[in-house]
Amino acid sequence: DTQIRFQRVLSRARSTDPKTYEDFLKIDQRDQGSGEKPFGQNSKSCMEKADFTLMNDGNVQDFVLKMNEMLQKI
Repeated sequence: DTQIRFQRVLSRARSTDPKTYEDFLKIDQRDQGSGEKPFGQNSKSCMEKADFTLMNDGNVQDFVLKMNEMLQKI
């Protein structure tokens, strides 16, 4: 979820991070390949090719449980 990811960016408070949600969305779209050359980051294309997707949208304990479940499948 973009809102969760934006809140995480704000909480880490790096000087190079976007300060507004609009700026965050612009960077997010660029990172997903929008308007980028074929050799750019294009995380959207990478995620489409993945065999598994692990949603990190909760707390650390939830993430560890999801990760362990996924590892059992692998």
